[in-house]
Formats: sequence, structure tokens, C-alpha cells
Amino acid sequence: MVPVFGVLFTCNLWNSEAEEAEAKAFCESLIPQIETIKHSTGKFPEKLDPSWLKDKTIPRLINPRDFYVGDERYYSFHFLNPDRLENLFCFEAEQHVWLNGDSD
Repeated sequence: MVPVFGVLFTCNLWNSEAEEAEAKAFCESLIPQIETIKHSTGKFPEKLDPSWLKDKTIPRLINPRDFYVGDERYYSFHFLNPDRLENLFCFEAEQHVWLNGDSD
């Protein structure tokens, strides 16, 4: 029983990591458009232009109505992975790094 559990856990972790990588890449693909808006207006967009998401496959971990926060001085992306204990992923734009922690 223990070896089977280990194999299942490993497969689930690998799937989670692959889905996390897909979600991160999706978010990061929007950075050029966000930076263009910042360059032309002097501030980051409060909301993403819906046309940026059109014709894109949205990863399972991304909630298309709640994954971006923007302000004139900063922006961030975030998503949850319910398959992990430390399930919150947040992109911190000032340093261009992903942070990971517990959403509770």
C-alpha cells in the first residue's frame, strides 16, 4: 500500500507542478502588454483588457475573473492550487518573482 501511495503522490505533485508552471507562464505572457500600458500612460492598468485573453487557453488554475490586481504603481498576478498545502502563488511585479504560501 505504501509504494502505491508514493507513486500516486509523486504523480499528483508532478501534475501540480506542471499546472503551476502553465499558470505562471500564462500570467507572464501578459507582462509585455501591461508594461506597454505603463509606458504610454504612466501607470499600470487597474484591469486587464479582455481582448488580451481572447483566443488564449486559460489554464485550470487561473480564475479569469480574479487573477490580476493593478494600481498606478504596481501590479500582481495570483492563483490558487488546491492540490497543495502552500496553495497560494503570487507574482510580485517589482522584483519579478513568484511567491508561494498558504492562503489560510
